[in-house]
Amino acid sequence: MSENTTVKNFKSKSSLTRIRLTIRKPDQKTRFSFSITKDEITRTSRKQSKFSPPELTEINKKFKAKEFSFDTAYLKVLDLKEKELRKINGEDSTKNQIFLSENKKQVARLIDKISISKKGKIKSISLGNIEIDYNRILQMLGSESVYTISATELNKRMNNLSYSISVKNKLICRLNLLLRETKRDFSLSKYPTIHNEISYITEDELRELLKSFDELKDFGSKEFVKDGIVLLFYCGFREGELFAIDKANYNPKNHTYLIKKQIERSHKRSNPKNDKERKITVPTGARDSIERWFEYDESLKKIYRVKLSRVVNKVARHFFKDKSKHISNHDLRHSYAIWCLNKGLSLTDVAFLLGNCLQVCIRHYTGFVASDERLESLSAKLG
Repeated sequence: MSENTTVKNFKSKSSLTRIRLTIRKPDQKTRFSFSITKDEITRTSRKQSKFSPPELTEINKKFKAKEFSFDTAYLKVLDLKEKELRKINGEDSTKNQIFLSENKKQVARLIDKISISKKGKIKSISLGNIEIDYNRILQMLGSESVYTISATELNKRMNNLSYSISVKNKLICRLNLLLRETKRDFSLSKYPTIHNEISYITEDELRELLKSFDELKDFGSKEFVKDGIVLLFYCGFREGELFAIDKANYNPKNHTYLIKKQIERSHKRSNPKNDKERKITVPTGARDSIERWFEYDESLKKIYRVKLSRVVNKVARHFFKDKSKHISNHDLRHSYAIWCLNKGLSLTDVAFLLGNCLQVCIRHYTGFVASDERLESLSAKLG
């Protein structure tokens, strides 16, 4: 990594240069403070450096002294990142800080309404992200009133933002909610997104991958990692859900498991994604692994909560020549979905087991070729 630099004096060398700021959170094992990495990306190169303003040093100092909680420190780092992005985008901070009072009041009312509707379940980090999104919208509105600005002008301003498509679409969702609250008779359409082809492995490839562990030298905790891979493949756990597995939630009589919690990368225990509990079945291939998982030491799980995905990818790279098989933990969740489809489950069934909405499963998994066994079964049914 190059020497630490700041973005303050950055001037774009080309209209094709894109700046990205990435926050790295402390994991209390190898990283004990927050840091921000700056990437300058063009079509032909990528330059990476650290962004280390005095404000970040002060935040880390108070975080280490336990004057700031993790959530408080993270929100302050998010705010610092947002301010720097506004500078990079060439926005006049003195002008944009003068929001119309009616816009600010309406946004404040809307955020309060969101907070109350969640009945205290919303995380402080999530609420902080919502506030950051609406600050971006206030910046975009500038001196225009949300009550009178036209759809054409809003689309024009949204197009001029230099954020990624996914960030813009998130802002459009927030903005449309604001437009409904102010009784406007229009809404903005999202930008079309291009979804990358998913990576996955088959059940046979899983077996071969597990065998390849014996070829690796100087590799500790092999059985633990192998059991983690098996559970991700056969049960469709999200990574955080895997590390929150609790014996009290497992029913060995009918081999079902109730997912009630997840462990975040910060090692904080929280509710599953979108606060949705769900019950899954534990297939035969994963039953021995889940029994062993209950007995593994918690300190081992804490270490691998951050590094398991890197280990899985390293093993996959060692074994598979095909780059599309260089999987991560989340790709094992895709593998589970496709395995379920080839076993004869419907997309609705898969969505239920994954805890996803049906639209997400349709987008990701429609069109996958069924196994020969399933095709023979369908052929027999159709005659």
